Amino acid sequence: MTRHRKLEQTLCEREEKYRARFFNSPAIELMIDFETGDILDFTQAALDFYGYSDNELKGMKIYEINTADLRTIFRNLKEVKRFHEKSFFYQHRLKNGEIRDVEVYSGLTEIFGKKIVHSIIFDITDKQRMEQELRESQERLAWVIRGSKAGIWDYDLVHHRLYIDKQWKAILGYEEHEIPDELGDWRSRCHPEDRSRVTDMASHYITGKNEKYELEYRMRHKNGTYRWVHATGKLIFDWENCPIRFVGSIIDVTDHKQVEELHHEMEERLKEFAQAVPDASFIVDEDGRHIEIFGNYQKIIPFPKEQLIGRRIQEVMPGEDGEVLLNEVKQCLLTNESRYRVDERKRGEKNIWIEGRVVPMDYRFHGKRTVAVVLTDVTKQRQSEKMLQFNYELRRKSDFFNDIIGGKISITEKSKLSAQSWGVDFAQPLICCLLSLKKPLDPQERQNNGSVKAPIHQDKEDLLKLLSTIPECIVWDCRERIGIVSHHLTVNDQGEKGLKIIGEIREKVRTYAPDLIVTIGVGKVHSGPDSFETSFLEAESALAAILCKGKSEEVTCYYQDLGLFQLLPSMSGHKLAPNYVETMIGPLIAYDLERGTDLLKTLEEILQNASMKEAAEKMFLHRKTLVFRKKRIEKILGVLLEEFEMRMALAAAIKLHKLKNITNN
Repeated sequence: MTRHRKLEQTLCEREEKYRARFFNSPAIELMIDFETGDILDFTQAALDFYGYSDNELKGMKIYEINTADLRTIFRNLKEVKRFHEKSFFYQHRLKNGEIRDVEVYSGLTEIFGKKIVHSIIFDITDKQRMEQELRESQERLAWVIRGSKAGIWDYDLVHHRLYIDKQWKAILGYEEHEIPDELGDWRSRCHPEDRSRVTDMASHYITGKNEKYELEYRMRHKNGTYRWVHATGKLIFDWENCPIRFVGSIIDVTDHKQVEELHHEMEERLKEFAQAVPDASFIVDEDGRHIEIFGNYQKIIPFPKEQLIGRRIQEVMPGEDGEVLLNEVKQCLLTNESRYRVDERKRGEKNIWIEGRVVPMDYRFHGKRTVAVVLTDVTKQRQSEKMLQFNYELRRKSDFFNDIIGGKISITEKSKLSAQSWGVDFAQPLICCLLSLKKPLDPQERQNNGSVKAPIHQDKEDLLKLLSTIPECIVWDCRERIGIVSHHLTVNDQGEKGLKIIGEIREKVRTYAPDLIVTIGVGKVHSGPDSFETSFLEAESALAAILCKGKSEEVTCYYQDLGLFQLLPSMSGHKLAPNYVETMIGPLIAYDLERGTDLLKTLEEILQNASMKEAAEKMFLHRKTLVFRKKRIEKILGVLLEEFEMRMALAAAIKLHKLKNITNN
């Protein structure tokens, strides 16, 4: 029983795979009941070709599509049964009433005891029309040749003798006696680039590889120029069907070639011009059906021209876009006035802005009124407008916040209202943070620029826009830094939400520029009139503390974690600060400047690390070398580094010295 079920399952799976492969076949295929003519199955290509839905086509009979009479259809079905495979030429009717010429290849198969005719249909309408046009063109050409001054040639394949008539020679500007009737002379007058092609064409025709001899090539005129000739030839056979003569003619088609080349050149120029025009233009009838298409339409409507002609707007633009445009067409025809609108559309993962203009026309197509539709991609203009508006608002907001920090604007009812327009309420708890951006120099840039920082102006502008997309952040341009203020924190949840916002900020920066080094100073939560300025100064102090430590990696410093170093910014402005720095580490600074050493950096590492071994490892020095440097520092400063108070005093002096340098820079 289990094996039987497995076999059934296997058969079902194979049938599903067959159905999927058959239905998705690119060919137009039909499965027809041999006895009744019912259409049993079909491919997606058949649905697309005939224009019927799945349910409509499945309920039809073959003679509802095939325009031939029933006797002919069923007689041909019997032919298929007799020979198993057979091809026919029919005319099939599409759902829209159009008649198409088709070539049908049919074979008979049997499925579950039922005879099924499997037909593959090829649309040959265009092919037959082209063949008819070609036949008509050839007939016209024959009349032209007969009525023109054609030059005749006759080559004896048996005795290898050539005859060239007077008109043949006149085409090249020669009198009859000026050119010998020799094959070598003929070949010498062919253009070097055409010579092998002419020879091969004649050889292939004579040996039966080609069915006819007809080509165009260039021959040298008496005046030295080359003339284009159209040559045709025909073999004459003897009674044993062996070729004995090769006769033909040439006519001068130089003027035609020049016109053809000029026409081709003009077509190429028009194509280039059309591609350069940003607008997509259409002529659409009152039913919304495309009649003609111009311009660079594929940037807006991703369909080839041949798929657009004759199709309605809703087919090309399904959904709301198509309905909106069709309504504009109808309103334009109803009011006989031009229509204009700009819409945002989805294209893949991006949104684009399309400017549409619909203008009524006097032209009628098959009795129906028409309009001209012009669609223009104005996405770049819209983006530029948005960018200008963003930069304008950012500048106003930045000037406002910077003026508060600089003391130019005091906190009044008017300034409170202005702050609220930017999303900041001084009556609510808020927190400020400052971002300092630095792009590391690669070795080549460091060699060329020394210690000059890599430019970050563009990065800063991009990040201002990027960070402004975070709903919880109000961002402003704080001169060389980026300022952020947020209300989405309270005094009790500062730690948790603070880390969340900082993490989101860092993720945005990392996505934009992974190599950008961002240091962040974070103030404390405050509320009240002075809350913004107070939190900002704390964030500035936290940022200064980071820079004093000389960290080159990404660091976030909270003001509340600074401890004793919260006093450094206020101490750096005191008049006794320079004297304090000079007293504590002045001799060491002078020693470094005079000797070109870096003992101040060595002292900072000794003070920051718990042991000499740890400091030596961080400086990549041998411990004895560091001990030697420590003794030299103690001798220069006249101190002992083991004393706790002295270590704290020296650390404070170094921080004040670095803070002064940062402020000066």
